[in-house]
Amino acid sequence: MPALKAFSRKVTIEDIFNEVDRMIKDDVKLSRNIKLYLSQRYTGGRLDDIGRYFDIGGSGVCQAGRRISGQLEKDKSLA
Repeated sequence: MPALKAFSRKVTIEDIFNEVDRMIKDDVKLSRNIKLYLSQRYTGGRLDDIGRYFDIGGSGVCQAGRRISGQLEKDKSLA
């Protein structure tokens, strides 16, 4: 089964940017935080690599991910 993962298409940060920009147009801060969270969760990239896209460090990516994760638990409409 692990070999099957090699055939699946990886989600890229660009994919995430495009979808989030399409869905959230009016809240820049929320959009950025969701992009950080989804990039961390679904791309499989290192925190430092993801951080370069946002001009922050790896710990900033982790912190933003925790923040948005907490918001998702509290706000079901956001989830």
